[in-house]
Amino acid sequence: MNHSDPSSPFLTRALGPKFAADRAVTAVTPRHLAGGGDPRWVTGHLMAHGWRDHSVPGYPHVLLSSPDQRFHLTLELPHPDRHETAWRFLPAEGIRHWQMAFGAWTLVEIIAGAADALTCPAGPHLSVEDVWEQAHANGWTEVHDDRLAGLLAPPEFDGTPPTAFVLKERVVATGAPAWTWRVHVSAPHPDGRDHQSVWSAYIDDNAPPGAVAGFLAALTDPAPLYRTRDQPHTCTGSSAPTGRHCAPSTICAPPWDDA
Repeated sequence: MNHSDPSSPFLTRALGPKFAADRAVTAVTPRHLAGGGDPRWVTGHLMAHGWRDHSVPGYPHVLLSSPDQRFHLTLELPHPDRHETAWRFLPAEGIRHWQMAFGAWTLVEIIAGAADALTCPAGPHLSVEDVWEQAHANGWTEVHDDRLAGLLAPPEFDGTPPTAFVLKERVVATGAPAWTWRVHVSAPHPDGRDHQSVWSAYIDDNAPPGAVAGFLAALTDPAPLYRTRDQPHTCTGSSAPTGRHCAPSTICAPPWDDA
C-alpha cells in the first residue's frame, strides 16, 4: 500500500507529507517525547496478523478484534482534552477483566510493543523483571516503597527533572492485592520552570505479562524514534529532544506499506 500518493485529491495526513521538505526524517530522543506518530504502525500491524475490522463506516474510530476473538482494540478520537484515552485494549467478555489504555499522544511504536504480544499470546516474550533490569541498565532510576515501585527516566540535562516515570502502584481494595501500571510523560514549558503533561498510559496488572513487558521495553529503549517534519515532537524549552537529520531511507517502512 502506498500511502504517499501525490495524485490523490484529498488533503489528509494518511497520505503522508505533501511537500518534499516535510519528508525529511529526524531522529528524536528521548523517544517518549517524539510525538504520537502514524496509528497504522499498530492497526496495520494487527490487521496484517488477522485482526478483523469492525469499524462503523463514516464514524472516526477503529474497532479491531483478534483472530481468536480474545482481544479487542478500540481507537477513538479523544475528548478535546488531548490527555484523554484514545487507545484501549480489552479482553473479550467472559475473560478475566483487564485493560490497557493510552492517551492520544502516546507513541505508536511504544503501543506496538504491547500489541505485538497480543498477536501471538503463546509465543516467547520478555518478562517484566528482565525489562525492569534492562531499563535500569539504560539509565532509568528505580524508586520503591511498600505501596509502589517505579522507574524515572534519565534526566535530559544535569539538574533537570525526569520527563517520564513508570509506577506499579498497589490499589487499596479488599481481597487479593491488586496492582496497576501507570506511565506519565511531561515536557518543560518554554520558560523551563514547570512541566506540562504530554501523554499517559494505564495498564492493569491482569493484562498479559508479555504485553506489559513489551510496552515497558519499547518505552525504556534508549534508541531514538524517527519523525518527519510534519510530525513535530511534543516538547519545548531548554530540554527539547535532540535530533539529527538523516536520509529518509534510514527509517524503517511501516509493516503495512509495501510500496
